Amino acid sequence: MKKLPIACGAALLGVITLGWVAAQGQQHHPDPAATGLPTAHQLVVTSFVLPELQPELGLSMQQVAQLRQLKREMLTRGKDLSDQIAAKRKELDGLVGPGTSKGELVKRLFEQIGKLRGQQLYTGYETAIKMRADLTDAQRSKLASMKTRDIRKAMASRMTVSDMMEMMQFMGNSTTDDLMDGMTAHGMTSL
Repeated sequence: MKKLPIACGAALLGVITLGWVAAQGQQHHPDPAATGLPTAHQLVVTSFVLPELQPELGLSMQQVAQLRQLKREMLTRGKDLSDQIAAKRKELDGLVGPGTSKGELVKRLFEQIGKLRGQQLYTGYETAIKMRADLTDAQRSKLASMKTRDIRKAMASRMTVSDMMEMMQFMGNSTTDDLMDGMTAHGMTSL
């Protein structure tokens, strides 16, 4: 019986995550076809979903294994950067309390956090570029011609809730705590 609230919570989290992914797809993004290049956001998302597009792109097992290895390396580097960001945020939290006058140090910490965050996003971008290089010309062309809804459909059907959460955390769109805060604010934790 204790597993029911956990299962319901996981299902709700999946729905919320998929809603976020859909909302991201509805935001105005420049038309990649007009420039011939995907947006930076699309490239980072690609690093998460590309290994799951085996049927659509005709990826070989060797390609899938290589893409998954690149993704693991990216996540490892991203986790290291997330840990550094968390340490800086904790240090920052200690400085912004009442009675402190550490303006210059606070500014420096914000700058360091921003730099680390940029490095983390660049890691996703760089991984996506490496992944695309592992594709054949025909596969790259097919990937470029895929509609956002097709990629979202593949994400929804092949990526787990955990995969989605990893992607959201990596991209800095949400942390589990932020998501739970949002659920509480909207009365969604009464399961």
